[in-house]
Amino acid sequence: MKALKEKVMKNKNMNEITGRELYDILKNDFESVKNITNEYLQYLSIAISNYINIFEPEAIVLGGSFVYYGDILLDKLIKKVKENDMIFNDVFPEILLAINGNDAGIIGATLFL
Repeated sequence: MKALKEKVMKNKNMNEITGRELYDILKNDFESVKNITNEYLQYLSIAISNYINIFEPEAIVLGGSFVYYGDILLDKLIKKVKENDMIFNDVFPEILLAINGNDAGIIGATLFL
């Protein structure tokens, strides 16, 4: 998300942007950043395709700041992964958002202490 945020800031000639401002741009002014967002989703979809092909998971759970934009980006990402036609496994896994949001990694790490 950091790369997407930086490219949107550059596109909008902004020095800084909050997460809320980025959300509003993606939600209400998507056309102005469509090319940037599609490039971001393309790279992410390739990475996810590689994970699917290597590990054959039943599900992929996305955490981090992506979860804050999931209502805007998740369906587009899933569509992009399927369109890439780079999955060589028979079963396409679920792609989900972490229910603990950006704290999922921290919570998981504490379980091993």
